[in-house]
Amino acid sequence: MNSLKKITTNLTFALIVLTSATQQAVASSHHDALHAMGYQTLAVKKLPTGHDYLPVSFNNHDGHFILDTGATSVLNDRLAERFGWVAGSSHRFIDAAGIGGPIRIAYHRPDQVSIAGLPVALPEVGVTDLNAVSQGLFQATGVLIEGLVGQDLLLSQSALLDVGQSQLYLSGSQAPTTHQVPGDEVAQLLADHGFQRLPMKRLVFRDSPLVFNAVEVVINDQPGVLIMDSGAGRSMLHREHLAHFNLPGEDEQNGFTSGAGGQLAISLRDLDNITTHGLSLQLPAINVGDLSVLMAYIKSQTGIQVHGVLGQDVLQAHQAIIHGVADQWFVR
Repeated sequence: MNSLKKITTNLTFALIVLTSATQQAVASSHHDALHAMGYQTLAVKKLPTGHDYLPVSFNNHDGHFILDTGATSVLNDRLAERFGWVAGSSHRFIDAAGIGGPIRIAYHRPDQVSIAGLPVALPEVGVTDLNAVSQGLFQATGVLIEGLVGQDLLLSQSALLDVGQSQLYLSGSQAPTTHQVPGDEVAQLLADHGFQRLPMKRLVFRDSPLVFNAVEVVINDQPGVLIMDSGAGRSMLHREHLAHFNLPGEDEQNGFTSGAGGQLAISLRDLDNITTHGLSLQLPAINVGDLSVLMAYIKSQTGIQVHGVLGQDVLQAHQAIIHGVADQWFVR
């Protein structure tokens, strides 16, 4: 009996090692294939909150920035002087919205931008109120976050954000539109390495340079649209849409979260099911908060009714790779 138990234990251990080695080999193979296609690879760090971040330099001043597919590239206004900007040097302003409320973004032209030491082209960068984000993440992780690397930079570099393997792939181009790897070529490569391709909608804003990707979902048998938001630690629904998704009952506050524009109270709701294009997503429960300012801003600018955001909880569970310029994401 003891011999049988020992054999079974050894076999289980061998299977675990084999599975781990297989996953590493698959990850290495798609990494090598993307590199051969011309992408440059940057290692991304992961905060305990789930956020992806890496070192970024503006005007030869370094800081830590969150990779955020649900934002434009911005600096925290209370830390902007560290990067060489002074009040009154902005060349334009836009009024926008974050998850925490209304924001105003002042745009500056940087002399130099690099990500993890790799020079990139970014004609302008915003400065806005990210103090709630910086404070919240510092209290939770001990890491000071000075800003966000957003969709403007990721799209201009034909970037792929590999959430599962903590890698950022850039096309290597320093000019925003001179080189974009064809989406079908990348999709075929990732399909050959075990990924399933899923489409995203592109939301283009009328009065600003903002561009978001969105995911069409079905929650409790009701259709919805969620912003693809790698800057959100957890997925979230706007509270006003609970009835639409057949989520009745008491809405009891159980915490707070922070975003551009401030802090908001959140609660948690269980989900019977959530799918996208027939694929069941691993999300047994979802955060709920008052996203009215952000949802109204997106609808006024794009004409699309958005119901919330898809965050790191889903992206990590499915080892997702986001290819925003091709309006696609890939899962396992």
